[in-house]
Amino acid sequence: MKKISKIISIALTSFIVLMGIIVITSFMSAQNNYGVAMVFNRAYMVVKTDSMEPTLKVGTGIVVEKVDVDSLRGKDDNYEGDIITFYRPSQGIVVTHRIYSVNVDMNGNKYFECVGDNLYSRCYVPAVEGVRVDIIEESKSNSTLRSA
Repeated sequence: MKKISKIISIALTSFIVLMGIIVITSFMSAQNNYGVAMVFNRAYMVVKTDSMEPTLKVGTGIVVEKVDVDSLRGKDDNYEGDIITFYRPSQGIVVTHRIYSVNVDMNGNKYFECVGDNLYSRCYVPAVEGVRVDIIEESKSNSTLRSA
């Protein structure tokens, strides 16, 4: 009985320490990532507006993963374009939109032309950090979509 109690105590203590490390790491990453906490190179977020409907409905939980910028693609005849999450400094918000095209300016800097699936206006995002919505899970149903 004492042996089982000791094993349970060690396991519980290890779990609490691990959770503490995860919490501290996520708080530290949020300070360097526009307020979005990253855990194991992923951020867990909730869609707050209808700009990406019907693909992403308000309230949908999304998992965002950092990826290589060169792996991200825009729309073409056979592909809808990657969905990415980026920081919009003019409004101080984090936005999730679809890449319409990948472009290069006169100085050789890559940027993404993005648009919400429910919007007609486009925005232009410097391709400095690749942050893609890798897995999308609808919180109200159990359906899962992939966007890569």
